[in-house]
Amino acid sequence: MGVFITHTACPDCGGSDSLAIHEEEDGTYNGTCWSKCTAIGNGYKSHNKLAGSEVGSQLGITPIKKHRGSVAVDNRSKKISLKKKKLTPVSQEMLEKLREMTVTRLDAPYRSIESKWYEMFRCRFSFDEESGDISAIYYPVTKGLKNDKPALMGFHKRVILPNKDFRAYPAGSIGKECDMFGKFLWKNCSRLVITGGEQDTIAAKKMHEEYRNRQQRKGKNISEIDFTSSITGEGVAAEQVRLNYDDIDKYDEIILDMDGDEAGESAESALLDVLPVSKVKVMRYSSKDANAALIASEEAEYIGAIYQAKKPKLAGIHGGIELLEDMYKESSFQKLPLPEFMEDMNRMLEGGYNFGTFNIIAGDTSVGKCHGKDVPILMQDTTTKMSQDVEVGDVLMGPDGSPRKVISTHTGVDTMYKVTQSKGCHTQ
Repeated sequence: MGVFITHTACPDCGGSDSLAIHEEEDGTYNGTCWSKCTAIGNGYKSHNKLAGSEVGSQLGITPIKKHRGSVAVDNRSKKISLKKKKLTPVSQEMLEKLREMTVTRLDAPYRSIESKWYEMFRCRFSFDEESGDISAIYYPVTKGLKNDKPALMGFHKRVILPNKDFRAYPAGSIGKECDMFGKFLWKNCSRLVITGGEQDTIAAKKMHEEYRNRQQRKGKNISEIDFTSSITGEGVAAEQVRLNYDDIDKYDEIILDMDGDEAGESAESALLDVLPVSKVKVMRYSSKDANAALIASEEAEYIGAIYQAKKPKLAGIHGGIELLEDMYKESSFQKLPLPEFMEDMNRMLEGGYNFGTFNIIAGDTSVGKCHGKDVPILMQDTTTKMSQDVEVGDVLMGPDGSPRKVISTHTGVDTMYKVTQSKGCHTQ
């Protein structure tokens, strides 16, 4: 996804100029062959793959040295002498090759999304010659307009066959400086949902538009929502959002919909540092991402999550509105009243503890808590004594298995209560 350097011959399939070379920001290189290699799922060429080929020798690409999990480029290597180019649209030649081996229309839904939605986002597909199944998806990358149309810079390729590979194989000169995915469809609505990736953006758009259509048939007018994602992946989504900040800041409400995994949480945290805190909200639902929700027929839950998105709870800050909502929620629970002698606490708790919650009642010394008569007490040697027989100097078994020495005992007379659990256990 770096800066385009040149076209050259592919060392694997022999294509005369089918291999596009790109340089990344970290000084490494990669290539994509748009000829026979792509057809068999071998289009991507890594830095070391190039370094070990005749192409690498010609261009001065040397192998990467790896040190304990980190990557270091040999600084003694000769740099490619070709001059870097600025971001430029995909070449007409490459585009023609891509059109020859891909299509825009599908005969059947892919991942529960019909062809018209992929066509809306201008995606392309390639197919495995033997099985006829989809082998790769090409998501378009644009930057601004050209002749009042989205200026195509290249594509993000997601390999599906023979082995799934969701790294972005670039075609053309693309990077975080380009537009957010699907920006050419934005209608400057009041809401913008930022998803974890291109596939989720398409799924989310489909679910919301179909929801709007159902409501319109009932005579209800539901406002449109714009959906987008980074073209650089969740890991560096914040960087692309930063570069597109002015366009994103125009929205009244910005809703984050990152994947429900560790990578998604990290991306969400980074985005919260970039986006305007007064506008951003976070949505939550049971599926991992938007496309997973669609596949699981959980569209209603997903749509509900959009409209129920909440302000992120920043460390140490809890808004007054949220506090009030929590108070209303607490007051609606069924209550478990406390015994009569705890009437003051009963009143302060507005009728007792909520059902379905775990609560600990603890009493300070000298407040009158004690065991009833004939309650067995476990000693350190694993024998038991009845509560009334325990004496100063006895050694009890502590809750962690360590010894506890009795330093005093107390007796008294008061009302005792026996609490019996639903499974038969009791205490008093």
